[in-house]
Amino acid sequence: MTDTGYSSQKTTVQITTTSATTTTSSTSNGAKIGPDVGYIKTIPGILRIVEIVLNFICIICASVATGYWGNGFHEAASFFEFVAVVGFIWTLVFFFLYFLKIVYVVTRVPWLIIDLILCAVWVVLYVIASIVAATKGGYHSSMAAAAVSIVNLGFLV
Repeated sequence: MTDTGYSSQKTTVQITTTSATTTTSSTSNGAKIGPDVGYIKTIPGILRIVEIVLNFICIICASVATGYWGNGFHEAASFFEFVAVVGFIWTLVFFFLYFLKIVYVVTRVPWLIIDLILCAVWVVLYVIASIVAATKGGYHSSMAAAAVSIVNLGFLV
């Protein structure tokens, strides 16, 4: 064997590849914002629509009565109208939050607790407004109808 002066060494090159995987998580449970026609057919949807209609009837009754003056009647009708209008607005807002499935997409907000608190506050306000309407309304038919609107409380609860 002849020595050529070169050593016969094998060099091994190891190539390491790493791959990174990105995992995304969604808190919306796969729900997307859009109209949910099925909500209108559910019992909560039907009750919410009935509540909107009853609030609107209360607004009409109180609006007719606010034109009369005397013996605290105008103030009673105005307070009742305030309660009915704000109740109508927040009921519409929550109806569209559920109808458009925003409640199921934005999960960081405690929607049920907010709805519960608003309903509890509005039950108390409707009781007070109905009592004031019954005592100050006298014999005016629209205030009598507004005072009987305590039926609306059943849908708020």
